[in-house]
Amino acid sequence: AILETDGVMEDLMRIGREVFYKYFEQQQHALETMAAKESDFCDSDVYYKNMFCVAFLKNLGLDVFGQRAMWNPLCGGTTFSYLTFFGNLEAGCAIIDCHAQLRITLHLYHALLTAGILETGQI
Repeated sequence: AILETDGVMEDLMRIGREVFYKYFEQQQHALETMAAKESDFCDSDVYYKNMFCVAFLKNLGLDVFGQRAMWNPLCGGTTFSYLTFFGNLEAGCAIIDCHAQLRITLHLYHALLTAGILETGQI
C-alpha cells in the first residue's frame, strides 16, 4: 500500500517498462551495427535460430498481461532477472556459440579446475 501513495507505484512501473524496452532497443542497435560491418552476418541459419531465442522475450512486455500485474516491483524484478539471465547469458552464449565452441571451452576449463590442473585466476 505504501508504494501506491504519491504515485510511487506508477513511477516504478513506468521506469520498469522503459528499462525493459531499452534492452531490446540496444539489442537492435547492436545487430544493425554488426550487420553494417559484416554484410553476411545475418545470412546464417544459426543466426536466425539464436536470435529467435532472444526475440521471444519481448512478448513479456505485451499489454495483455496488465500493467500492474506485470510491472509491479516484485514481478518487474523477476522479469528483469529472467531477461538478464536468459537474454544476456543463455541467448548471448547461443549467439556467439554457433558450433559449440564456447560450451566446449567452458566445460574444459571447469574440468581443469576440478582436477586441480588449473587454479582460479591462473588464466
